[in-house]
Amino acid sequence: MDEVVIEDLLGGVLLYAIEKTNNLKKEKEVREVREYAKQFDLKKYGHLTLIPGYTANGIFDDAIIRPGFTVVKRSGTIIDVIKADILEMKRDINTSGTVNVVIPFNTAFDTKFEEKIGEKTYPIVSINTLHGEWLEYVTEKRLRMNEIDVKIAASLKHNGFKKCATRICPVGKQDVFPIASLAVVKVDKMNFYLVAISDFDEKNKACSNREHVEKSILSVLDFYDANGQGDDLYIPLIGSGRSRSGMTAKESYDLIVGILKERQNAIYGRVHVVIHPTQYDEINNSDQ
Repeated sequence: MDEVVIEDLLGGVLLYAIEKTNNLKKEKEVREVREYAKQFDLKKYGHLTLIPGYTANGIFDDAIIRPGFTVVKRSGTIIDVIKADILEMKRDINTSGTVNVVIPFNTAFDTKFEEKIGEKTYPIVSINTLHGEWLEYVTEKRLRMNEIDVKIAASLKHNGFKKCATRICPVGKQDVFPIASLAVVKVDKMNFYLVAISDFDEKNKACSNREHVEKSILSVLDFYDANGQGDDLYIPLIGSGRSRSGMTAKESYDLIVGILKERQNAIYGRVHVVIHPTQYDEINNSDQ
């Protein structure tokens, strides 16, 4: 054990002192402890790190996840913030239950990076998005994209989402679904909530806005409330990437946490707002 939760450590010391000792007239002992602390060498006992608290349940690699802080804690509900790359997961997940992970998608639920028409190749999904990273992730799991497409289509139908338009551009899937449509694809012990946050313009570029992001988060929470079974839910900073929503990481964070606080009475389980390490410094102390 090389990490100690400082609240637990100090809380235990305090409880022991209250119950077991007479703490009156102990100035001499306090001075002795202070002098001892100044000389204490952690290296002598190996590496020991004091951390603010544990927020993971085993899904993330211990070397990648870092503790964050709690936003809401009440009976049956915990909403916290963690620093992690949401797709840097262990290959063998050490959790007895299922976890739910939100992945932002476009309204056609595309599963191709590019498509060739004649002599020209047209880009569809960018590899530099969480959408694209997820496609790479499921490919590494040796899942075929046609199998994924079948699961997405079946889930959209089961969840009551219907085609609302046809794509303007001839590349990619042609059926377009409403913003906030949600499909669930299960891989190993993870339910991936694929939620449509971005639409297309005439040049086939993804475009979104704050209203789309807000609507999508509410759709995720409604689905989680009805189907989550109390399993953990992980939400990245939706809309802060290449969806062209115009939102910064801080704005996405504020929106997500604000909605979670408003809806806390309807949440049963543990919801983690996941901040990528490259974005964490921007909003690290914004809600503490």
